[in-house]
Amino acid sequence: MNILAVYDHDQLQLPGKVLTHSEDIEPLLAGMGVRLERLQPLPALGQDDSDQTITAAFEPILSDSQTAGLLYCLRVQRMEALPGYADEAPHADEQCFEQATARLQVRGAGVVCLHQDRQLLVLSCRQGDLLTLPARLAHWFVPSAGQASLVVHAAATQQALIAELTGNDIASRYQVLEL
Repeated sequence: MNILAVYDHDQLQLPGKVLTHSEDIEPLLAGMGVRLERLQPLPALGQDDSDQTITAAFEPILSDSQTAGLLYCLRVQRMEALPGYADEAPHADEQCFEQATARLQVRGAGVVCLHQDRQLLVLSCRQGDLLTLPARLAHWFVPSAGQASLVVHAAATQQALIAELTGNDIASRYQVLEL
């Protein structure tokens, strides 16, 4: 089950609302041009599989999804997570992509923070979640404590898979909470 917390840009300590039902979450995401799709089952992967093995395993699954028009180029991203007892808070920089992209959570879990205008949407993501993001949507991802993350990114071109930092400091001002 996904959870979506909605924050006002000026009130990042307390969400204005928290949604737990897909029929409530999906229209709010759609308003930002974002689509959430649940892909199951996912192929089994070994811990040491190469990027080429991973992309080969997921290419047919992604091409069958609703985002198939995007998925010509794939990139694997591996993220280590801090242990739950770590003193430092996880941090990521806000970024965006020049073109529409998709991100499939293959292993681990975390939150994707979507920032548009005066609103911050924080969506819990877990294994099997495919999130399609429109071009230029500012966002960042923070893995759940103690869970290394493996994400497959997809886009129409290799260039579209290169993130640009937005320069906005909202990611450093928002204390990421587990949802």
